[in-house]
Amino acid sequence: MYKSILSAALLSVPFTTLATSQPVTLPFIAEQATIDGKLNEPSWQRAKKITIDNVTWPYENSKSPVTTHAYVYEDGETLFIGFEANDPNPELIRAFYRDRDAAWDDDLVGLKIDSYNNSQLAYQFFINPLGVQQDSIENELTKHESSSWDGIWDSVGVIHENGYTVEVAIPLRVLNFDDSVASKTMAMEFLRFLPRSERLRISSMQIDHGNNCWICQMPSYQGFEQAKQGNNVAIIPSVVLGKNENP
Repeated sequence: MYKSILSAALLSVPFTTLATSQPVTLPFIAEQATIDGKLNEPSWQRAKKITIDNVTWPYENSKSPVTTHAYVYEDGETLFIGFEANDPNPELIRAFYRDRDAAWDDDLVGLKIDSYNNSQLAYQFFINPLGVQQDSIENELTKHESSSWDGIWDSVGVIHENGYTVEVAIPLRVLNFDDSVASKTMAMEFLRFLPRSERLRISSMQIDHGNNCWICQMPSYQGFEQAKQGNNVAIIPSVVLGKNENP
């Protein structure tokens, strides 16, 4: 169902000028990280390191007051992301165990993925320091975000004395992309939200506030040569309990 909705949206959105910078190659590493919130597997040492240091809201590309890095690689089936979010005052970290899609006011790290690299739609994946997930789809035409989309992906967060770390595994089959080509190109933005006296949006890229199309400004990443399009159908085991009493 989601594939048909996305396809319809792609056909209805007019072409938008795309970012023209040279794509960054994400490494293929045939190792699956254990998603436990600890970046201690050898694969993280070989992953692409991305710095998240531009405050893009409420300011325009000012220097971040905190240090954040993302480590990214793929194994043909899954996109792995490790976030290292340092904080000089970890006691101020806002993180609560909440329902899915209900932790937007917490500290967050995450990413946006324009899987067709056409500046029309972007998947959003955000995680609080305890691993609680927020996901949605951003539509560039309507400027709206729909949280009704719930992908199946893994995340774990750990708070420590220097800040927090988050590990994420996103199966590539939950995304829509063109698998008729070998090397795929997707636009991505890596983010951290820092809610203190004001809420800072900290990005891996610079954003021109004069251009209201922020998806258009996302840089491109290439790779995913072994990735294949999924059918977006998943079977999720569940248990439903009930009790009926007769007088």
